[in-house]
Amino acid sequence: MATRKRAAKRKPVKRKRTVKELPTKLDYWAIACQEIYKSCRNAGMDEGTALAFAMDRSSWPDWVIDANKQEYTDRRLLWRDHKRTEQLRFDIYETGRSTWPYFSRYHYLSEKLAGGKQLFYGLWDGPNQIGFLAFSNYVPHCAGTKMQLHFNRLVIRPDYCGFGLGIHFLNKCAKIVNDMNYEVMGKFSSVPVYNALKRDPNWRLSAVLRGTPKAGKTMDRKTGFRQDVKTWSFRYALNTI
Repeated sequence: MATRKRAAKRKPVKRKRTVKELPTKLDYWAIACQEIYKSCRNAGMDEGTALAFAMDRSSWPDWVIDANKQEYTDRRLLWRDHKRTEQLRFDIYETGRSTWPYFSRYHYLSEKLAGGKQLFYGLWDGPNQIGFLAFSNYVPHCAGTKMQLHFNRLVIRPDYCGFGLGIHFLNKCAKIVNDMNYEVMGKFSSVPVYNALKRDPNWRLSAVLRGTPKAGKTMDRKTGFRQDVKTWSFRYALNTI
């Protein structure tokens, strides 16, 4: 009879015990810096804006741990008592169409500006232009009436979005144009712009239309437009802001 071989006994492997060390101040600091770095990169901030954000501790989001105290504070519970002392200052200057190509990449319409009577304004943060806005005459002007200028091509640079600059920029420029004895209008299909103007006391809804856009004379594209598009028309109605 064949004899069975006994299987050799395996020696038990001794696993090394790992001692978990508590994070140090340096670890907390490195984690916070990494999270801020990834957030700034994902938001598309330029170097100057990202550095200003990283250096200003009051602008850090809720999930950043204080590296010095080694503690987490839910900043959402502190907003009632928190008051910011610093202020952001921006300037508005009348500009030309030469700066539009830089902002056209961020706009959903044609990169070409309308013809006819035009007014252009820029929003500036120090030496940098961060916003663009145009006012254009879309309808023939009748003698004895105010010329209508429609605002269009409202663009705020992406790294400055989220502060509500767009509506403030529009209102300031609309008042300037209104004081020049023009009737200020706006016609668009953008839902966010509609929601913003609907809440703003400076604007009055004048018409709601549906239709298929037609190609303008300055547009290269003649077909492929959206069908049955809903558009809103607003009129600037307040004398003071």
